Amino acid sequence: MRDATSDNADLEGDRGFVGDQTVLPSIQLEPLFTTAERDATLFRGCLLASPQHYVRKNGVELLIVADGGGFVTALDPLTGEVVFRTEMPAPAGEAAMIVGTPALVGSLLVVGYHTRTATGPSGPGPNVTDLRHRHRVAVVDLEAGVLDDRFRPFDLQASKPTADGKAMVAFLAANNLGRAEVIHARAPGDTLGRVYLTFGNARDLQPWHGWVFEINLDHWLASGSDAAISATLVTTPEVSCGQPGTSGSRERSCGGGLWAPSGPLLVPRGETFELILAPGNGQLDLARRDYANTLMRTGPGLPFDPRCDATACADFDPNAPALDCIESCADLFIPRVATGDPPLAPESGVCSQLTMFQCWQRLDYVGGSTPVHLTTSGGREVLAYPTKDGHIYLVDASTMGIQYQRLKLADVCGTEGDPCQMDWAGMIVTQPAVITPTSGPADAWIFVATFEPDTTHEAGLYRLDLAEPDGVPRLTVGWRFPPIGDPDAKSLFRRHPSRVAIGASPRPFIAIVDVAPSDRQGRLTLLDPANGAPLSEIRLAGPGYRFTKPAVVGERIYVNTCASDSGPGGIEAFRIR
Repeated sequence: MRDATSDNADLEGDRGFVGDQTVLPSIQLEPLFTTAERDATLFRGCLLASPQHYVRKNGVELLIVADGGGFVTALDPLTGEVVFRTEMPAPAGEAAMIVGTPALVGSLLVVGYHTRTATGPSGPGPNVTDLRHRHRVAVVDLEAGVLDDRFRPFDLQASKPTADGKAMVAFLAANNLGRAEVIHARAPGDTLGRVYLTFGNARDLQPWHGWVFEINLDHWLASGSDAAISATLVTTPEVSCGQPGTSGSRERSCGGGLWAPSGPLLVPRGETFELILAPGNGQLDLARRDYANTLMRTGPGLPFDPRCDATACADFDPNAPALDCIESCADLFIPRVATGDPPLAPESGVCSQLTMFQCWQRLDYVGGSTPVHLTTSGGREVLAYPTKDGHIYLVDASTMGIQYQRLKLADVCGTEGDPCQMDWAGMIVTQPAVITPTSGPADAWIFVATFEPDTTHEAGLYRLDLAEPDGVPRLTVGWRFPPIGDPDAKSLFRRHPSRVAIGASPRPFIAIVDVAPSDRQGRLTLLDPANGAPLSEIRLAGPGYRFTKPAVVGERIYVNTCASDSGPGGIEAFRIR
């Protein structure tokens, strides 16, 4: 199966290279290894999870790779040789598939995965659209390189009542997909802590919802798998979701999937923490506890109350929520077009006369990203939240109903004469990277990449500067790569890129992969965070892979690549000099 974005190779420009790389004198990228050169069959599945670095107690470094074929593999990070390889357990006739990045908890790796029908080595590679039989959790002991038998793997099961209490919403394995990174946290009294697994669905097939599972590792260790699930939450507790098996991607019925690959946002609060969820497209109705297309604040045990003013929200309009209602919410953020801001108006005319949420519905837009938490020099806490419609929202982190800014970074893909090749994809899907500058007026530098699946609009990697002029937090553009007006801005970033990684040696840099179609080579670019100048750029052996985050380990960097969504996958390693 071809990659979902590989059929529009005509969008891909080709920049000039000196040999295989463009180099400024300050940094060089030197290929270290490519796993496909050693063993092209090592990763039969695509690498949808980001690579992770672990150091054993004896000082031995490992690069941990979880692949779509259901294996956790530890590589020697200098040679790419396999140190150990552990398959996730599955019932007879089924095979494991890992999509979300596992959680590192000390020497343990907590892995969420699902099972599909086993096809054997000669059958088709695993794909997220395959029928999912069950969702499971297992633990790998990274010191021993095997499954930790103290934590017996188990299937996730849950049901929650509807808002009126008259029916139960069941967690259905076939209608859920765990794309998100597994998030680890500790609450008061925890030793190992707890992890959070979040779910949406592939292709938004009904009935689908956003689900969160809290797995208490201490309970699991002490009392077995029956005690492991300590809490669950569903974002749209509805049972009437339309015809089963049909796509609800361009409807607002049920939904609210939690599918951002970077997972929910963890905000430490002393000995405890908050968890910020970003449910995607679907039904928004406060009276029915439906919270699609919002940000939700919860915490240990997954309690949720939006804390909105009941009187102001009595006549809630999901197409155009009243400002006095949504600004009253303490633990819920509802995006909006602020008074005086231009409406969401794609040049294609597809959203003519529609409100923002109606346009999101028409184009299958969602939040789709993970926010970041920031504190200004004045002590004000904010959330910066990018969305698929090409904007980033600056939100008060104390009273989440307060929106300080909605900053446009990308035009909506497509025009009447240049249709968007992937109108469902949006223009931003990421979690911003953040650097605190040591000098200058900005309190933080926030890095957000946009993309445009057409030939008309510019895209690139932005540095946004957070400051608090006149006591009001604001984002301004520091720079963009490629620069605004540069011809490369209409040929690069034509599909979902990687997430941004940050490095410090041999000098500060940020790294991003411009992912290519499956039959082309992606590009790894290192930029100066201070001014956006390219420090080094190298063509990958493969196309790279969207949503994943390169692993920067000292003066080395590791990048995922996949021939298609069904694999095979590989790791490309580079030394930074």
